[in-house]
Amino acid sequence: MSDLQRLQSIAERSGYPGDAAVVIMLLLESQEQASRDGQQPIAPHMTAGDLCGRLLRSETGGSWATLRQLRLLTSEDVGRVVYALVEEGLIATQAGESEENFVGLFDLRSK
Repeated sequence: MSDLQRLQSIAERSGYPGDAAVVIMLLLESQEQASRDGQQPIAPHMTAGDLCGRLLRSETGGSWATLRQLRLLTSEDVGRVVYALVEEGLIATQAGESEENFVGLFDLRSK
């Protein structure tokens, strides 16, 4: 199974379209790459708020239509996909972080 297929499978098992995990991983990897390239002076870690903010502003996932298609309409949706990736060992959290950090950060269901 390719990396892409693995990501898609993780998202689908969590009840989301496969590309939801792909978009989230792209955002996380872009932050890591920017840190390595010296564009970001801080470590590549992103908080729940950072990730949701980047998702809403990104060219990859930021349009309402794209987020709707990926079924990432709330920050809680993002958290479910992120923590599915954590459970699979593809990303790590820092001490004190949990899925609850994603609660109430954004909600696009009424748009």
